[in-house]
Amino acid sequence: MKFLALGLLNVLFVTSVASAQTQPVTPNAAPATQTPPAPEASRPFEPKRRGSSAETRAEKSFMITAQPIGFGPSVILTQGLSAGFFVDPDSIIQVDFVGNNDEEYNDNNDWKVRALSVSLKQFIGNSFYVKPGIEHRWVREDYHDEGANKFWGYKGNMTGISFSVGNQWQINNFTLGCDWFGFTQSFLHDRTEEYTRGSNLGASQADLEDESDDSLKGMTFKFAHFYLGVSF
Repeated sequence: MKFLALGLLNVLFVTSVASAQTQPVTPNAAPATQTPPAPEASRPFEPKRRGSSAETRAEKSFMITAQPIGFGPSVILTQGLSAGFFVDPDSIIQVDFVGNNDEEYNDNNDWKVRALSVSLKQFIGNSFYVKPGIEHRWVREDYHDEGANKFWGYKGNMTGISFSVGNQWQINNFTLGCDWFGFTQSFLHDRTEEYTRGSNLGASQADLEDESDDSLKGMTFKFAHFYLGVSF
């Protein structure tokens, strides 16, 4: 019995050693690689400050305004309408139509001016902008002096390069602004109709040509075009 027990223990020992030698060894696992976080998407427009006109413009696509008063391009007060499309919060493509309702300039002169322009309003900062564009203008002027027996008049049109500076403020959907100063330089002009009557036709013709050249050929200016409306 003693020899039998020693034999069984010897068999169990050999079996356990063989089992340990045949057990597969698991290689060390490679360290896990960490995926870097995705970069934060950049915003197409970063507002200047919260609650500013610049931030409010970021939410708009269209603008409609009315100009109740302005000086130029007519010698008489002008009024107008404008429509704009927001290319981005700092750029607006704008169409303006202005003219004068009261045609009587003084006892001897009547003026009628209509102007249509297309421009790019580019904001610099919160509300200040520059506005280059192109303008087409129709002009009619009549002069009548019964005492001097002198009458003349003309119709014409011109096309020119325009430029103005101003400020535009945005309060929710309410838009308020002003073109403080601007000018238009003609590069195309045409006097389509003219007439002279009276006792001194030479003087009438000279006056007509001087006045029409100033209106159609030269540089004209505008001031304080106030406007208000909505943007949405």
